[in-house]
Amino acid sequence: ESDGSVSGSSGASLARGAGGESASSEAASSSDESLVAFGLADDRSDLAPTAAPRHLRELLAGLRAKEGEHELLAASLEGAAPLLRLPPPPRRGPPPVAATLR
Repeated sequence: ESDGSVSGSSGASLARGAGGESASSEAASSSDESLVAFGLADDRSDLAPTAAPRHLRELLAGLRAKEGEHELLAASLEGAAPLLRLPPPPRRGPPPVAATLR
């Protein structure tokens, strides 16, 4: 005679859920407690400093820095004014044609 209640081992697994979720959740919570948390703050002291650009080509590359390359962009912006104010280097080789026509 069946009164509609579930009994036996199959009833116990139905009470816990199809995959035995209560046993796995207990194991997961105990393993979570054994994990050691670590700090997410990063002072970035382990990174090498980014050098200021020495040539216009390096400056332009720094100004086109991709997302996440903040150090390169900052170094390029700081080094832009002094680099742009430098006099051009002396020419090597024969003089330009315009200089000889004077």
